[in-house]
Amino acid sequence: VYKRQYQRRVHGGEDKFTFVETEKPQSCTLLIKGPNSHTTTQVKDAVRDGLRAVKNTLDDMSVVPGAGAFEGAAYVHLENFLDKVQGHVKIGVRAFGEALMIVPRTLCTSTGRDDAAYVLIELQEAHKATLKRNALATESPAIDIATGDVSDANALHLYDSYLVKRHTINTAAEIACQLMLCDEIMKAGTRKGKLGQE
Repeated sequence: VYKRQYQRRVHGGEDKFTFVETEKPQSCTLLIKGPNSHTTTQVKDAVRDGLRAVKNTLDDMSVVPGAGAFEGAAYVHLENFLDKVQGHVKIGVRAFGEALMIVPRTLCTSTGRDDAAYVLIELQEAHKATLKRNALATESPAIDIATGDVSDANALHLYDSYLVKRHTINTAAEIACQLMLCDEIMKAGTRKGKLGQE
């Protein structure tokens, strides 16, 4: 395997590149050119995001089924968990499950389907059937972006980074708690203002 190194030289306002090949490369340089700085910035960001996704996967050595498969399975598990909790906790569990379903709903909408609600119900039913058959290790119902139907994420080779998914869920829960805390502080300030006016 050879690596190409390049040297940039500007001659009369024109860029000239010299490429040099070396044996046993330890790193590489990506040369990104575009018609304007906005385009090159977008390409750089896309390359960086892709490389980070690969790095996270290699560091963590694990992935989860993508295309809404994880969110659908989590929703079904949370629905089953509702029977074990009581009181106000049920409201939070139900809200968290419905919030997770935003990902498959967005995928359905992106495919151009008008019947996203029916596809989501089909996804939930597929996950319930998979759970009853105890086939979670081999089947992962997900949204097929090409057709908009429910398909197996493993068969389509659609995966998400476990590290990113875990971080997203943890961050979402923390942000929701902070927003609720801020709302309580604002309510307390409003009540105090009303008492002062009386």
